[in-house]
Amino acid sequence: MIYTLNDELAAQILMNMLDNSPSDIDKREGAPTFTALAPVSDEISLLYAELKAQEDEDFIVNEKGEITMSGYKLDNFVAMWGETRKPGGKAKGEVILKAPEPTPVPAGTQVFAPATLNVLFATDIDVIATPQGVTVPVTAIYEGADGNVSVGAITGVVGDLAEVLTVTNLTETDGGFDEESDEELASRFLNNRRNPATSGNAAHYKQWATEVPGIENAKVYPAWNGPNTVKVILLSNEGRAPTQEKVQEVAEYIDKVKPIGANVTVEACIEKPINVTATLVLTTDGDINAIKEAYTQMLTLIFKDTAFDTNIVRYSRLAALLLEQEGVLDWTSLLVNGGEANIELADNEVAVVGAVNFSVQP
Repeated sequence: MIYTLNDELAAQILMNMLDNSPSDIDKREGAPTFTALAPVSDEISLLYAELKAQEDEDFIVNEKGEITMSGYKLDNFVAMWGETRKPGGKAKGEVILKAPEPTPVPAGTQVFAPATLNVLFATDIDVIATPQGVTVPVTAIYEGADGNVSVGAITGVVGDLAEVLTVTNLTETDGGFDEESDEELASRFLNNRRNPATSGNAAHYKQWATEVPGIENAKVYPAWNGPNTVKVILLSNEGRAPTQEKVQEVAEYIDKVKPIGANVTVEACIEKPINVTATLVLTTDGDINAIKEAYTQMLTLIFKDTAFDTNIVRYSRLAALLLEQEGVLDWTSLLVNGGEANIELADNEVAVVGAVNFSVQP
């Protein structure tokens, strides 16, 4: 029987072992020596592969720049430099509770958003629900961006009061964000190493700002209003403006660690809504609602990925994105913020998805 080797490395290992074998024995393919050494070559080849994988995991990135370390190994590695993975945050908001007659609703009563994977919230204070309704603050039970739900999403009540209360939210819940991912932690760690923070320089302020959970990036402007002044502009994990509570948290943290005498101003970035109106030519099975949803999701990801990296929203990119949507043959009209030109952003602005309105060409 002819033995088939796994790969070229195994073949090279086998060749080396055969070359080192006594010259007076039969080493041809199919001979006993060849047949005995071939499986060993495969095993050694697999061992080399495992050692290479282990070597890659000993460093955050490999020679291709790909992140190779993850989980507890990454946590332990960055901890040697005093870095830690940032935890997630819980979304907050308000709901209106109604009951046919005055009904006590204790703090901790759970409500949920059925259409958003049953995201749970708990009321923060004791209230009395009435037929007119009472407004009560709520906090998500679990950390994560899933807790940021849209207006009217919270409609369910958990427990004995489910048959008595009705609930809704007239505003979005916000402030929820996911635990820092392996990629985010590794990127932040590498950025801090490549841009050393010393003695309150710009890199130091950026590092302090991004150490706060929920802050993805920051722009720093030294001497923005004269000597010893610093302005820090914040970007949230979602690529949007952080909440005022988060801005205050960053400001208080920086105030504790900044050099004495520095006058620091911390602000959220300004969101610039990008409104898209288009007339589309669809395929026979094109679904305008599905196209709008997919386009909005892709645009949201693009704006998040490019926030603070570019000051231009390119008309051509938004047009090309339309043609990438399944079910779209062409478009005959496309307006971005009412025009057909690039949108320029101020240095403290980030693009966010505004109104997306599509119609079908008759």
